[in-house]
This record gives sequence, C-alpha cells and structure tokens, in this order.
Amino acid sequence: MTQSYGRYHFRSWVRRGVGADAGQADSPAIPARASMDVELSVTAHQGSAVVDVLPAPKVTVHLFGPGDVIGIDPRHIIRTEPRNLTVNFEPNYLAGIEFDGPDFPWLFTPALANADRLRPWIALIVLKDAEYATPSVAPNPLPVIDVTSMSALQTLDDSWNWAHAQISAETDLTATIAGNPAAAISRLLCPRRLDPETSYTAFLVPAFDVGRQAGLGVDVSKVFAANPAWTSLTVAPLRLPVYHRFEFRTSDAGDFESLVRKLAPTMFPAAVGIAPMAVDHPADGVPSAGAPLGLEGALRSVSTTATPWAGPDRDAFRAAVQDLVNEGTTAPFDDPDHPLPGDPRIVPPAYGKWHSGAQGVDRSVPGWLPDLNLDPRNRAGAGMGTQIVQGQRIALMASAWVQVEGVLAANALLRQAQLSRAALRQLWNQHLQLATASTLLMLTAPLHSRMMASPRTVAATLGESRIPARMLSGAFRRTTRPLGPLARRAGALAGISPTGPGVLSTGAPLLERVNAGVVQVAPLPPAPAGMTSIDQVSDRDESAAPPAGLPAWLKRLLTWWAARLGAWLPVVVIALSVLVAALLILLAALLGAAALGMLLAVAVAGALVVGALAARPLLTRLGQLGNAAERLRFANLTGAAVRDGQLASRFVITEPPSGLGTAGAGAAIPGAA
Repeated sequence: MTQSYGRYHFRSWVRRGVGADAGQADSPAIPARASMDVELSVTAHQGSAVVDVLPAPKVTVHLFGPGDVIGIDPRHIIRTEPRNLTVNFEPNYLAGIEFDGPDFPWLFTPALANADRLRPWIALIVLKDAEYATPSVAPNPLPVIDVTSMSALQTLDDSWNWAHAQISAETDLTATIAGNPAAAISRLLCPRRLDPETSYTAFLVPAFDVGRQAGLGVDVSKVFAANPAWTSLTVAPLRLPVYHRFEFRTSDAGDFESLVRKLAPTMFPAAVGIAPMAVDHPADGVPSAGAPLGLEGALRSVSTTATPWAGPDRDAFRAAVQDLVNEGTTAPFDDPDHPLPGDPRIVPPAYGKWHSGAQGVDRSVPGWLPDLNLDPRNRAGAGMGTQIVQGQRIALMASAWVQVEGVLAANALLRQAQLSRAALRQLWNQHLQLATASTLLMLTAPLHSRMMASPRTVAATLGESRIPARMLSGAFRRTTRPLGPLARRAGALAGISPTGPGVLSTGAPLLERVNAGVVQVAPLPPAPAGMTSIDQVSDRDESAAPPAGLPAWLKRLLTWWAARLGAWLPVVVIALSVLVAALLILLAALLGAAALGMLLAVAVAGALVVGALAARPLLTRLGQLGNAAERLRFANLTGAAVRDGQLASRFVITEPPSGLGTAGAGAAIPGAA
C-alpha cells in the first residue's frame, strides 16, 4: 500500500496585482517607487451604438514603495521561529518569520524580478545584547535601535536568497490563493549562524535606505533611488527603525545535529563478532563442510569479513543436505501389507518453505531459500530462532489466535457484504430494472433528500412539481399498495381481481396521472349556490331598463345599437328617414302617383325624425345602461379596462374624517353606518 504525503511547493518570489508588471528589473540602481504608464480611453454610447471615442492622455502612475511604509500590522505575522521568549532554541537552526500573505516580503519592492531573483523590501536581523543599543527616544513613527557591530549584519546583496513563498497544496498558486488562501504563506529568514547558550533579539527592519529614513521620520519626498539600508562600507552605529521584534535564547546541546556530532566511532579488531565453527560430522550420510567456517553474530566489526566457502567440499555438503532436507517435504506412505524395510527418518526442517511456498530446496536455483538451508552458518541462526519460538510457543499461539479473531471478523463482514451484493443484484434484476419511473420514485422516496438531480436534490425538484410530497410518504404507499385493503375493496367494488391492472392503478399509475394533470389532488372549489354574479347583475339591469313592455329581443337590440352609436343615433335616424322618403318617392313615381308619394314620403320622414328626437333621452339612457352592462362583466374587468376607464365628473377623493382610529371591542367607528 502506498501512503500519500502532503506536498510543499516553494517559490523564490511572488507578486500579485499591478505590482507584478510595474517597474524595471531588479538591479543596484532602481527608483524609490515603481511606475507604469496608464492610458485610458472613454467611449460614449447612445443606446447600443457607439457615439464617440475620446482618447485620454497617457499618465505615469507611481506605486507605493518602501518609503511609504511607516508600520506593519501585527496580524500580517502568523509565526516566528523561535517563538518570543524561547529559552532552548537549537543553535544550528535559523531564525525566521512567517507572513500570512504569500507576496508580503516583495509587496513594496520597487522592481521586477531579474533572473528569477527579487530582493525583499524588509530584512530580518538577529543581534546579541552587546551588538545593539536602544536610544531613549520616542518612536517617530517607529521605535529605533543603534547597531554597534556592523559585522553582525548580513549583507543585502543576496537578500533575495533568504525569502521565499510556500504553497501547501497540489493546485497552482492562483487557484490556491482563490480557494484556500491559508495554504499559501511567505517566510523571511536570517542567515546568521547562532552560538550556543547565547541571548538574541530578532528585528524586522527595512532593507532599503528610503524605507529606513521614512521609519526614522525623515522626509523622503526628495529621495528618488532605492539604495540598500546598509552595505559593507557602512560605519557603526547604524540607526534602524523596527517593524517587529522577538527575543530568544539558544541551548547548549540536545538537538539531533549536536548529538550526532558527539558520536565517535570505535574500531574493533576483525575477530569481534565472528567465531570459528567446525562442520566435520554434521549428520549420518552428510560429508564434512571442509575447513572451519566463521559463524557471524548480529553485531560485528566493520573490518570483519565473511569466511570464504568454495570447492568440492561445499558442493558435496550442499548436495547431501539438500537431499536430506527434501526427505521431510513429502510424507512417507507405509502400506501395512507391505511395510517399509526401515523406520522413517526424522530429518532437519526446510526453513522458510512456508513463507516461500516452495515444496523443497533446489541448490541450482539462486535465492535466499537455498542459501538459508544449505549453508551451515545460516542454518545455525535459523535453528536458534526455532528454539526461541519453541520456548515462547504458548504466548505466540495466543497472539496468533488473537490475530485470527480479527481475520474471522473480517471474513464475516466480507461474507455479509457478498450476501448483500448478491441480494441487491437479484433485487435489481427482478424488480428495479423492470419497474416504471413512478414506481422507482416511490421506492426511493426516503433517499430523495440525499440524491442529486443536477443541480439540486430530487426532493427540491419534486417540491416545485405538481406532485405533493405526501404522495411519496410511507403512509400513502401503504394505503395504495396493490394488495392492500383499500386496493382489494376498490377491486371488489369494480368487479376485478385484487391483483389485476385496475387495482394496481391505485399506486404508481395514480402518481403518473397526477403528474400529467389528469387527476387533481385538490379540485377547484365549486361556485357557492345562492350568490349573484356580476354577469347576472348586468343582465338584470338590461332587462329592467325602460321602456317597460317591450319584447326582450327588441330591448336588447335597441340597447346594443344605442351603446355603440351613442350621440350619432339621431343622425343615423335622420339618414334612415331620408332614405325611406327617397324610396317612397321612387315607388310612387313608378306607380304614377308622384304627388301622393311625395306627400307620403314627407309625412313618414317627418314622423321618423320627430320620433327620433322624442326618443333621444330614452335611447341615450339605453346606451348608457348598455355600456355599463358591457363593462361590468367578469370577462371584461381587465387591468387595461380599469386603467383606461373614465371617472364620473362628480367623483371626488375626500380626506378621512378626523379622529378616526382603531376601534376597540364593541366600539363604534366614526363615520361608519
């Protein structure tokens, strides 16, 4: 089994945002601030069309540099190595400080990486108590120290070598920062070699002189170069502002390196760890192994060499031992009717045959099995191990049975899992594979809240369907099961078999009909009896309209025409009168009675005009009733009709009466009838 371990990725530097592309390559002569040219253009739109594009002048933007930093929030620092006030720090370790942001040590460096090297804008120095002094001045804006021994400071020429970022994830840096920002940190080290049993103080200070001056309260607006905070030519004392500090003391010994360095090898003579062993008469039928062989122990001198063993004595010994050992690998068969001439021999065991799975020992096959069994030196060690096992056989057997209990339990679980798999396979083949979608939906109801139906669960998807959640409950399944009491009674009433298709329709097919909208779980409530609808009120107003005594069809016809013609009704009547008069005159002329026709036409036309003028109020009233009845119908009460309706001239919105408030129990509301 392969065990997977966590992986760490280290980067020499990390930059993000605009700072990753601003400035020039890192070199001894870089500006105090990184800059970049920004060019914008303004596009004017009118709707979706571009009206004009206004170019803006190119502007040089300066980024914050080390001279703009006058303090560090302690929350950026997540760990110091060692912790503050540690008294037993290993002197062969390096002091360091870790930051939460993976780009913090290079955040204000006014340059770009050069050959994958970028100097950090801060440095970690470690000083002994006698190598610095603390002046009695108030922080302005930062606390300061005076370095009195310049040899205690590391050179800043290779400061890029003592800062790095660490990513504890398999993804790249961008994905790690977006998904798991805690897995990306940065670390700054001090390269100073520490002395044992010594007190030290670590200081986080600016690495550029412009940052040093800003931390001391000096105006740096006229400083344009980012020079190192100190060089090999800097004369002590050097005043440095401090962003952060921690104290510790080293121990004398006890770490792994110091213990290893105390180890001193002792050379023993070659005779240590080996003793001569004579193999002259090992057993009956086994020849001598030759000269005495060196029997080696578990511990021996590094100058000890194994006794060489070769020649015909070795070959003869190995062949004889092989034949003797292999006699014990096959059980002898003794027929009572034909007994063997001699008793079977007890032969030496073949060590390791159970581990290797071999039936015997073969000296022609290279490997550890023939070397173990055919070399007397190795057989001596194996025999000693056999004696130990025989002496501890009771405890070893008890331990073996304890192990067997775990094996038996594991085998029992395996058999149960195999039984479950076989049962599930039969359930799938005989039931689930042949079931309909609605049946599967009901069977899997207890798992719907944990089954995904992309992108939500099955329960959430069903919650927005027309299928009620109670139809998938256990009570509903028990009630509508094909062979249940309800299904049997329903089948008996319908005259069908309890197991026929009609009874089965009370289960899954019912779910399908509900899903299709054929069956409504909660039908629409019927209209209550005895209530008058808006359409009935409109019909009653039309039938009750004057004049009384007219047939209903004639009244509806007059109402319909009056509602649609409105003020044009008299004009239409006059036009019809003129048309009737013209027809009468034409008819009289054809019959030879033109004078009589003229008189009759004038009389009829006059009567129609007088009748129309006399009936104008009545027709106007019928038109108003027709319009009102037409508008006050349920099908015509739409939002557009209400919005476009005209208010009556006498309709006025009034203020509520004064003193109107919430009435208590039994109190009368002012203004209410």
